[in-house]
Amino acid sequence: MGLVDMKRYGPTWVYQLCCEHGGLLYVGIAVDLDRRLAQHRKTKAWWSEVAHVVAHQFPTRDDARLAELDAINLRQPIYNIEGVRPNDQFAADAWAQRHQTWELPIVSREVR
Repeated sequence: MGLVDMKRYGPTWVYQLCCEHGGLLYVGIAVDLDRRLAQHRKTKAWWSEVAHVVAHQFPTRDDARLAELDAINLRQPIYNIEGVRPNDQFAADAWAQRHQTWELPIVSREVR
């Protein structure tokens, strides 16, 4: 399996960025969680509000995408721009057919 295949089909993280009071700021997915968080740290003006990261690894990117959509739609994080409605055909079809709430464990770490 090549790198492109691993990014599409391999294990993928769903992460939630929370403020110090537990409010949900952002939900996303990533193959390399540390790299993605570093990107947010460098590019997002709201990063200074992030106090905790809650993450769960899914066996495939498709599973992670469904869980991400559920978390965004159910919890409505304040900084998510995309994802409130599925923005790709796979996600729209799969989400409509098998909508479910994934239990994301409370496994957090301090960001600062």
